[in-house]
Amino acid sequence: MTNRACSTIHRVNLLGNSIRGLDFLNWRKVYNALVIPILTYGAQVWYIGIRQKGLIQCLQTAQNEGIRKITGTFYTSPVEPLHNMTGIPPLSHVMNKLMHSYFIRLQAMPMHAKVRSVITNDQCHYWPAYIKPPTNLTWALQGLEDSTYRPVDPCTVGLWTHPHLTYIRTPSPNITFRYKDSLAHKNRGDIHIIISPTTYNELPIAVYHMYLTKTVIQKGAARGVNHTQATCRAVYDALKACFPLRYGHVILWL
Repeated sequence: MTNRACSTIHRVNLLGNSIRGLDFLNWRKVYNALVIPILTYGAQVWYIGIRQKGLIQCLQTAQNEGIRKITGTFYTSPVEPLHNMTGIPPLSHVMNKLMHSYFIRLQAMPMHAKVRSVITNDQCHYWPAYIKPPTNLTWALQGLEDSTYRPVDPCTVGLWTHPHLTYIRTPSPNITFRYKDSLAHKNRGDIHIIISPTTYNELPIAVYHMYLTKTVIQKGAARGVNHTQATCRAVYDALKACFPLRYGHVILWL
């Protein structure tokens, strides 16, 4: 990856030099978009910051060359002021920032997420019982607190503030089957969307029906890891298909 980053730096060197070309702000955007992803490729897997000074030094050498190319300075110029001038931090700080963001992402994931359950629930069977490969994921999950992911139940939120949308929580889960007898359209252009969570082949899904003057104009279903996610996806799909129709008011029944 260091060699690939050096090759990329030589190619983007055509965009400018010390006399003409991109300024520091645009150079920083180009560098962060093209070179940093190459230098930090897979850092969440292998970087732990312990006894890895040689690896970081290889990456930092490539970055030093890129910083000098961007600023148009000599090869022997010190890199500390060049980092400050371009606003590009050293690789050691970039790696720590990436790992910190990775830990926050792990904490925000649900408890049943594969990346969190693979350590305890999905051990590879071909590994002997006495071997535990010291992966970075194992180290990252040490001391990790309970997940902060808390899905919001769509049936507990308040009224929506969309000017052409009314949200109603249905008192009965069988509202879909009683729709024609219990609901009446105040305006013929109103669209009623009814979303009902159910289970199909032991999988949580949510079915939506779109009514216009008591006639189904569209229907569909969405699935998820639970009924909350399936309902949210069904709401998204139904509204995405409803708003371009340019009818009257939209009444959403959950």
